Amino acid sequence: MKFTDNYPTEEMLKSAEAMNSDGGGVAWIEGKEVVWEKGLHVKTKYIMDLIKDCKIQLPMIIHFRITTHGGTNDELCHPFAISKENFNKDIETSGRDTKGVLFHNGIWSNYDDVALDVLKTNPDAHLPDSGNLSDSRVMAWLVQYFGMNYLSMIDEKVTVLTPEGIRTFGKGWTKVQGNECSNDSFDHTYSYGGYESWGVNGHGGGMTRVKGNFQESKRSDKSTGAGNQTTLQIEKTEEEAEEKKQEEKSQAQKMSRTDWEILYGEDMDYMTEEEKALMYDSQVSVDEFNRIQRIKEMEEELTEAEAKLDAQKEVDMNYAKWLEGKKEKADKDG
Repeated sequence: MKFTDNYPTEEMLKSAEAMNSDGGGVAWIEGKEVVWEKGLHVKTKYIMDLIKDCKIQLPMIIHFRITTHGGTNDELCHPFAISKENFNKDIETSGRDTKGVLFHNGIWSNYDDVALDVLKTNPDAHLPDSGNLSDSRVMAWLVQYFGMNYLSMIDEKVTVLTPEGIRTFGKGWTKVQGNECSNDSFDHTYSYGGYESWGVNGHGGGMTRVKGNFQESKRSDKSTGAGNQTTLQIEKTEEEAEEKKQEEKSQAQKMSRTDWEILYGEDMDYMTEEEKALMYDSQVSVDEFNRIQRIKEMEEELTEAEAKLDAQKEVDMNYAKWLEGKKEKADKDG
């Protein structure tokens, strides 16, 4: 998450952390250096306190990790320093770098092949000796050899904070509360008109922004009873109501029943029976959605690997036939 014009809210960070709970990291500029803090201890409260204690000035970048390579630990939290001066120090939980630090979102599947090519073709190249490796750490290491513009060629979502500012690579960046993020999966909007409230999802995180068109009115002394009442404003036309219903259904599919119960509790008097049925019948948890997406990605990678294997088998078969033909010709000539 890149913050250039305004600071993060605690609610936004809590939601992102809930979706990506395997450690965090933050970086900002001080003079001609980029300063970083990262690790399993870097959580929302830590970051908010850090901003105040260090009087951090914008721009700054914040990242929450979900483990894909190398295990869940301090050293593989983002960011990673990109200068040779910090070689083997990029896994430390805090530091400074004169060139910048790298944050990555996603899974870079062939990072090991690229790293091996560099090691084979460059006798002076060697991987860091300490700590575990991940696709993101190797990516930062490769910048030392190929330069930062190399990141524009690998089709990955990457952002680098340098002493001069932020550089961004890859497609699919989106805006959340005016700040540029690698994705908005932690920010779900559910529309019920003009009322807004915020909450953190119970399963898999994500900021839940609920909009409602509620009108709070105080009864006059002449009315029966006392106190406040909350009424749901009805859409004026059937067309608007249908559009609203479809939008609600689409948004509800991203939210689990537990999330709804955490957000609303048992008090849902302002919702119609139809809306309650829609809510419960349409839900697919965020965790389940992400799990399905990862399975699809793994299947695609497996299909690609099988295609490469089939191609290699065909090459080997043709080569064997060529050798056999060559041998037959030699026996015939001999």
